[in-house]
Amino acid sequence: MRTSTFVRIGLFAALVSGASCGGAGFEPPSKIQGLRVLALQKEPAYPHPGETVQMKLLYWDGKVGEGSSRNVEFQFLQCDDPPGDLYNTCLTNPASLAPLGGGAPTMGNDQGAPTISFSTSIPTDKIVQPKFPIAYGLRYIFFTACAGQFKLEPANGLPFGCFDEADHALGPDDFVPGYSAIYVYDELRNANPVVDPALMTGFTDDLHVVHCTQSDRGNCPAFDVKPIIDRASAEVDPLGNDANGTPLHEQLWVAYLSTGGDFTKDLRLVNDATTGWNDDYGTKFRAPATTGPVHIFGIVHDNRGGVAWAQKRIVVE
Repeated sequence: MRTSTFVRIGLFAALVSGASCGGAGFEPPSKIQGLRVLALQKEPAYPHPGETVQMKLLYWDGKVGEGSSRNVEFQFLQCDDPPGDLYNTCLTNPASLAPLGGGAPTMGNDQGAPTISFSTSIPTDKIVQPKFPIAYGLRYIFFTACAGQFKLEPANGLPFGCFDEADHALGPDDFVPGYSAIYVYDELRNANPVVDPALMTGFTDDLHVVHCTQSDRGNCPAFDVKPIIDRASAEVDPLGNDANGTPLHEQLWVAYLSTGGDFTKDLRLVNDATTGWNDDYGTKFRAPATTGPVHIFGIVHDNRGGVAWAQKRIVVE
């Protein structure tokens, strides 16, 4: 019933981008090259009927350099309680998609990365019917980031698309569709992970590092990267118990992304539901061969849709 927002974004985007292969000649998925939505945070992550959910979408356009920009258009739609709780039934029945109910989206900036803030209002009668093991309502939020013209016309298997001036459908470097589920409960809450947005282990202000040539990649110096995550982020999951009936804690993990360079590991476990906290959730970063500014992100997720992030800017010389 509940998976991470990060996974949802990835699965939905795959409908447009198609499968990719690993191996020689392919950039790691942690490297931001085209237009990418990095995270979508909901506050509160589990709203109650009648509340307004404030949302923040973190993105990066890897097709332009720092200090440059291109026009990126964002669209937001919502779909309530589809049959079987399946998001794809909203897409196969476009009439079920409605404009987002809430304030107009606003542009922002978070430690040097662009964000879009928006909201959705949950009706007071959102708990639609009793469900096992606890009654809930469900609202899907669909979003698109389009570096072209968004149209409600079928493209790439979706009921909408992003088109260039010649009316050709744009691909995944210029068009990012995604979705996130909002579960509505009468009493349950889920807090987003507690992360210091401006701190990472291994970083100092205005950190300068030496570039790393491709021919010397195996011997390049690497430095530690690790966001500061409060242990209280691993909450008890009131809907999860082990075989003995003992309450389980949330699973937490961190995904590492950057606008250049690479990581020794780009996905690390922070907290396991049964074995507990893992202090060794950091990674190591190697600088790219090209010089200039690089942004590094640590996106922290819990398995109930909570998300938070930290980021830092370095200069490669």
